[in-house]
Amino acid sequence: MRIIAVASLKGGAGKTAVSIFLSQLLREKGKTLAVDLDHNNNLTDYFLRNTETEKIESANVYHALAGTRQIVDCVHTSGDTEISVLPATPHLARVGLELARDPGSILRFAKTLRKLDFASIVIDTPPALCFELSCALYAASIVLSPVSFSRWTVQGFALLKEEICGVSKAIGKAPRLLALPVLVNSMQETKLRGSELAQFTHSAIRRAGSIKSACDSGKPLKANSGSYAEFRELAEELC
Repeated sequence: MRIIAVASLKGGAGKTAVSIFLSQLLREKGKTLAVDLDHNNNLTDYFLRNTETEKIESANVYHALAGTRQIVDCVHTSGDTEISVLPATPHLARVGLELARDPGSILRFAKTLRKLDFASIVIDTPPALCFELSCALYAASIVLSPVSFSRWTVQGFALLKEEICGVSKAIGKAPRLLALPVLVNSMQETKLRGSELAQFTHSAIRRAGSIKSACDSGKPLKANSGSYAEFRELAEELC
């Protein structure tokens, strides 16, 4: 099993889009679970927009973290994509406060995820240093950080790297950290790769209107599009 946390401390870096379409391409290689650990729940809305709100509110990642429901009972299926989804609702925003005195819940969540029967798990995370991000980092075997050509890229990435170092100190091992160039043109990608920011993926996701359009409409990328080919390359690289 590979558990990939898509993480960035900079908002608007494309985490959710990467999580969505990477999940779809990994699904072609085996059973895939998409986990929404962002209370903005855009990944949930993409995959489960035809699922009743009440059904999602009754069983989601909040309940799995709080221990009020078994994680397998909180997993939903996206009929169009055949991807399993552990969804979120805005109520997830309060889980960090509720579990602040139970740090063991982070390790329990990681252990539970690893016991699930999936070839790949992709976790979408919030753009903040918070309980939900910690849950993702402790569970992950790979942290994929989308980085764009921005003056705040270095600072945000450095903070994320520090958090991963904290994971290593706590449990004796850390996930592999990879920077993924996103929303860039060829010149910007070249400059990013020359910055020695971190180990970069060979793949890159370039700026394309088709990505936003697919996210907004809840549709997959067209198989003949350049963006689809980029995500396929990324999935191949991470397998």
